[in-house]
Amino acid sequence: MFRDRIVIKSPGHLLIPNTIERIKSFDVTPVRRNLRIAEAAFNLDIMEREGYGIPEMPPRLRDYGLRPPDFSYDGGYFIVTFHGRERSSPVYRISSEHRSLLKPRQLEILNLIWERGRVTSEEISKKFDITRETVNQDFRKLLDLGLVERKGIGRSTYYILASF
Repeated sequence: MFRDRIVIKSPGHLLIPNTIERIKSFDVTPVRRNLRIAEAAFNLDIMEREGYGIPEMPPRLRDYGLRPPDFSYDGGYFIVTFHGRERSSPVYRISSEHRSLLKPRQLEILNLIWERGRVTSEEISKKFDITRETVNQDFRKLLDLGLVERKGIGRSTYYILASF
């Protein structure tokens, strides 16, 4: 366990027909490594049903404002990394209600601010090849929803993510 993530390492190879590529796309075939453990987990209500875990991870994590996990395989270990909120972009952290009100470009603007820490109207205008007025409309929407904060005055104005 780390401050910003949880890493789970499971010894052993992936069971056929699953591959790391299939798991990364959340397209898995349920295969029990240890039938007794799986049956006990099911009987103890620790496991809901077979094949439910990996495909259900993205929507369940999104409900809590978290991005999907990362999967890797290293030296005989299957590794799953669950990231905390600070490592999850705003696209995962904002409510589905707010997300549905935003255009794809506005979501990209949120991600740019998250990656860079702050952006200016001029940077957004150049990046998306849009007019200053369109940029202002995008920022107005993001400000109205409480997703960004405006800092500075005039040509020194920049935008940062709000705490949400």
